[in-house]
Amino acid sequence: MQKFLCVAVALFVVFLLFPISSSAQITQNTSACYAANTPSYCWAQFVPKSGSEFNPSAGEVSTVDIHCLVPYGTKDQNGRCSNVTTKIFAHLTPWFCHGPSNVTGNNSYLCNGHIQTGYTYAFSNRSELDTMKAAVNGQLNDMQSRSMDGAVVDWYGGSQTGTNALVDPATMEFAENLSLRCTAAQNCPMYFVLMEDQGIFSKQLHDKHRGRLR
Repeated sequence: MQKFLCVAVALFVVFLLFPISSSAQITQNTSACYAANTPSYCWAQFVPKSGSEFNPSAGEVSTVDIHCLVPYGTKDQNGRCSNVTTKIFAHLTPWFCHGPSNVTGNNSYLCNGHIQTGYTYAFSNRSELDTMKAAVNGQLNDMQSRSMDGAVVDWYGGSQTGTNALVDPATMEFAENLSLRCTAAQNCPMYFVLMEDQGIFSKQLHDKHRGRLR
């Protein structure tokens, strides 16, 4: 009983010395669009489709090392679960975009058949190119902050039209951004995996584009 009381008192003292406000626990800390210009590359707030349980609004998400969710993950002195050797990659589908409307989350406002995200990988001038680069950088920083080992990008090759026209430029930017984070060959905080979509083969584009990333 005495040990329990001592622990309870110690935790209470720690809480007094290092209080955590409720607002700090609900602050937006992801790369998703919380509002127009928040982050800076966002054109509008991302609002999930009505009734959707799988696309929550931007908000606070734990930055605990994702490897700690793997069984037997144990935090080291840096707060990382470095004893887990399993590699965890994020699957990227860079064909999402934002159309001319500032409304998201409504079926009436789709962009190339997809729900609008508040940002886009499309660009037609230098300013929009910089915005795309900022979006890619923000998303990779988000992944790295949660200790992802890298990104697997769903790729359709180049010279595409419609939705797929967004994929190739964004894929190239993901690859370039990640390469700049490396200090030497195979010495990188995150790695890049190219997953050729079946669309390349069905449209006979494989031979034409297989050398683009070499």
